[in-house]
Amino acid sequence: MRTRVTELFGIEYPFALRAAEAESRGASREELEALLGRSRERKGIFEGNWEEGEFEVGQGVGLIRDIPTAGEVLRRLVDEYEEAKRRLA
Repeated sequence: MRTRVTELFGIEYPFALRAAEAESRGASREELEALLGRSRERKGIFEGNWEEGEFEVGQGVGLIRDIPTAGEVLRRLVDEYEEAKRRLA
């Protein structure tokens, strides 16, 4: 199952796919709570458990407006620096 996170980052880990599938078929609150359980983030983030853990890779995905090249990122950084310096002068 493709989600916004998997489309943007190519990340498809087992727990996320199970959670996305449950949500897409309209799982009940109780079923989602049982699936999510406790300590999923600990298993994923701190223990590296790819099968059962939750990874927080999608929290900021809605803020992404474009995917610039490294050169474009540096150009924007310099432009923003120059603008800030101009305002402070």
